[in-house]
Amino acid sequence: MLAAGADAVVHCGGLDGAVPLARALRAAGFRGPRLALQPVLEQEFPRAAGPAARGWIIGATVVDATTALRARAFAASYRSRYDTPPPRYAAEAYDANGYVARGLRALDPGGDLRRGLTVRLPATVHPGVSKEIRFRQSDRTPSEHRLYLYRADADDFRFLGDYRGAMGAAVGRGGWPTTSSYHSPPAAVGAMAPRHRHQRRLAIEMLTCSP
Repeated sequence: MLAAGADAVVHCGGLDGAVPLARALRAAGFRGPRLALQPVLEQEFPRAAGPAARGWIIGATVVDATTALRARAFAASYRSRYDTPPPRYAAEAYDANGYVARGLRALDPGGDLRRGLTVRLPATVHPGVSKEIRFRQSDRTPSEHRLYLYRADADDFRFLGDYRGAMGAAVGRGGWPTTSSYHSPPAAVGAMAPRHRHQRRLAIEMLTCSP
């Protein structure tokens, strides 16, 4: 990989592959950007990989409720009630329950529950504490996909924010180009690619990409 002139690595596999890859890159002296997807967003990654994990950028659809501006009220309420900060995915779990509850409230009390939800939920808009939940009526897919970036530190991850505004913080000066939308893991790979594709090479370890 180094002989081929690659200046960035994107790991599309899981945690088991990310740890030895991080160690191997560090041992080989690789200093380019190293990126991975949501399956690697586990504390086991920096703990198991040690110093080799530092600086890795992780793309994920989950927010850090303790720092994301939209989720701060939720985080404060959670901390007040449970005397601990909300764990990862807590805001999304809260939103999922709120979304279903909102759909249930709009149903005919005497109607068929399952059939009613099948029709009502795709038309339900829920503001959410992590993000708005809204589906396109044409194909019932989410109206907006959000991708957030995290950077691995000594023993955990630091939330950098929405990738459209966090790319500079993720890679420092120079950076990579951003795009106006995020649709799938391959799109994330494209958004994080080096700026001059005809001058640089991107090494991608395609193991098992997340859905």
